[in-house]
Amino acid sequence: YLMDFDAHILYHNGEAVAEVHGRALSVLEYFCTYPNSFKTIDNINEYLEQGTLSSSTVRGYVSDLIKTHKVFGTVIKNRRGYGYKYLGGKILTTAEDFSLPGKETAQELHHFTRMADEFLQDLSKAILYCPCKWGAYSYDEIPQNANTCEGVLALLLSGQEKSYKNLLSERIGYLVKETSPEGLQSKSLKAETVVPTSMYLHICKIYDDGRLMNHAKELALKLWEARGQSGWGLYVRDMKQYTNIGCTYWALMGLNGYDVIPQEAFQRYVGGLFRYENTFSYGGTIHDVNPKIPRLYATSMMYCVYQLLTAEHRKQIGNRYDPLKAISYIANHFDSPYFVSEREAIDGVETEKKLTVHTVSWNHMTMHYSMYAIALAIENGDIPQEEIPTILHRIVKMVQENSERSDGRLYGSGPDLTLERPQRGKMIFPSMHLVMGLSYLRQAVNKVTDSIEIGE
Repeated sequence: YLMDFDAHILYHNGEAVAEVHGRALSVLEYFCTYPNSFKTIDNINEYLEQGTLSSSTVRGYVSDLIKTHKVFGTVIKNRRGYGYKYLGGKILTTAEDFSLPGKETAQELHHFTRMADEFLQDLSKAILYCPCKWGAYSYDEIPQNANTCEGVLALLLSGQEKSYKNLLSERIGYLVKETSPEGLQSKSLKAETVVPTSMYLHICKIYDDGRLMNHAKELALKLWEARGQSGWGLYVRDMKQYTNIGCTYWALMGLNGYDVIPQEAFQRYVGGLFRYENTFSYGGTIHDVNPKIPRLYATSMMYCVYQLLTAEHRKQIGNRYDPLKAISYIANHFDSPYFVSEREAIDGVETEKKLTVHTVSWNHMTMHYSMYAIALAIENGDIPQEEIPTILHRIVKMVQENSERSDGRLYGSGPDLTLERPQRGKMIFPSMHLVMGLSYLRQAVNKVTDSIEIGE
């Protein structure tokens, strides 16, 4: 269902099915602004008339909305003591001239591609504006290994290798010097860690100038040997119980495609991470399945990991994983303000050569992983073609609402990302991750556009 608030019309499959007017429309707008969040009668009253209406009047407006069309009764729930909750997902906001089925799909996809190109150009300006290539903040003077990997990946995945050949060669040369036989260090932790090592391996696959691959293959074997029964954790070694989906995702993405890794063993290992019946969403680890409040970054990552499997190994998983339900959840929730970034506390930090329950914070740029998942779903047909324009429209809107122009375009408006440090500027790595996600998505959309034009 698509709701055009300007025209006051609810559409389904391209046809107008209901008109929503007056206070009922205002209530719907309020609910759609805060999906998956209970709103009390007082909250709605304050929004409508600064609290001057009676409770029964407010309930009447909500009742009028629910009676307008059957879909409202399925997505707006009332729970005694909590209030009303809009579940999200089935009703998407739209402008008719862009998102309604029945328009020329190829034209809509071209529109997204143009917007994505504009975003990528502006985001790249902000990334390149940094005097140091790269730290966590825009004015940092000392590069960090993980941030350097993120900057290099952003430029490579967005197809800018030729434009910035000298810069990329210099930055990759820096990373080569920073690697040890065990991997790439995190400067803050002073130890080889999984994520920068995996990002470096990913870089070497994309940017193979003939000198990197032998060195990269040795690191790939080290990383493969560091796997635990439930994935990878912080450091490049078996982390036992201290594993997490974030490190596991990056390790698998880094290792995928290296011929020194036995492919049948790789497939069996990836398949073995999907262990529980009817799983579609995740918390922080592969054992935390279908939680009440899923982590969108982890759910998106595991959908992407699933795509690494061959058809035969997917068949062996059977109903232990439901990719269609997973991508439906991702597509319904990626633009929630709660998922601009998600903070995870990584256990297993080493102090005085001992692993402890001490934690280190990790801000996940969820949009990167959700867009990659959506891109893969578009390519493999898990998202129906008629739904693609609406999803792309929502992505454009989210980028616009969560970024600002500042020496290009900077992404990220979460509470942990907007804090400026006078001497360091603003965080730059969120923009790098948005570039990665947009690049994957643009590539997938271009494939669909090409197929439509060939068909015509």
